[in-house]
Amino acid sequence: MTDLQLDQALKAFTIPPPRPEWRHQMRTRLRPNPWMRRLAVAGLAACAALGAAFHDNKLSELSFGDDHKRVVITTRVDPVYSKFNWFRLAGSVTTGKDWTTRKLYDPSSETAFGYETRALPLPGGRFRLEFQALREDPRQGRYKTYRWTSPDSIPSPVDIAPNEKTTVALSHDGNSKLFDELQIVSTTEPISVSMRKEPLRIFNPRLFEDGKQIVDLKGSALSGKAIMILMPGEKNLILRLDTGKKNDYLSVGWVEGNTLEIDIEDHHYRLESSEKIGDGPRQQVFGLSKSNDEPKGPVNLGTRD
Repeated sequence: MTDLQLDQALKAFTIPPPRPEWRHQMRTRLRPNPWMRRLAVAGLAACAALGAAFHDNKLSELSFGDDHKRVVITTRVDPVYSKFNWFRLAGSVTTGKDWTTRKLYDPSSETAFGYETRALPLPGGRFRLEFQALREDPRQGRYKTYRWTSPDSIPSPVDIAPNEKTTVALSHDGNSKLFDELQIVSTTEPISVSMRKEPLRIFNPRLFEDGKQIVDLKGSALSGKAIMILMPGEKNLILRLDTGKKNDYLSVGWVEGNTLEIDIEDHHYRLESSEKIGDGPRQQVFGLSKSNDEPKGPVNLGTRD
């Protein structure tokens, strides 16, 4: 069976609804055994979660930009079931003075690859996206031994309108393809205005660890439902004002006025903003720590939903 035939078969495949007598038998057999009932419910939940994960071909999403436009980079695979092959893919975006560097690392093939891009404004509200090959070796830290390869192709410049999309082919092995989808989001309302509507807002941020300043991002700003402290090669600290969708965030500190302070993993962190961070007079902060497999590098800040 070819890939095309397999795709067509999967699209045509449907699961018929269970017959009424099967529903009755299932209820009858599970009723006297609560453990079997819980096992069945857990199995159904796992299947639903797996189905949701493979309903969309998106692997990750990053963005960069200024007060009136942002370039959103969404990494996707095709076909969707090939997400199994790319689950360990790591990537980053680093904004420079002129060009923005896009780096990706694939542990399964031990390869590092990427490209550089920039968005230039054109008359009529359109933009020109330009691309070029990486000018610096992306291999650092734990990725030092990886092979440095190039994407399948570096696109020619493309003129697009806001919300239009273009793609960069990253890798193709005959069975699946990996690509970046780029879209420019433009707004007449300055992004700094819409940012102030988010639960957490930080302008001109400075971050201190145990009293020592480790981040100074004067001139920048970020906002969202959660603030991330990104420590490449170590961990990511995710901070929000609630316990999260899975109720797995723990109380780690407080935000009051222009300062957010937390104690986590035997360290004290203080995040300062030039403007008020939250809405309330004093709000509890909840946090979660996750490992960061990126190459060792400078600490940075980010946001997430």
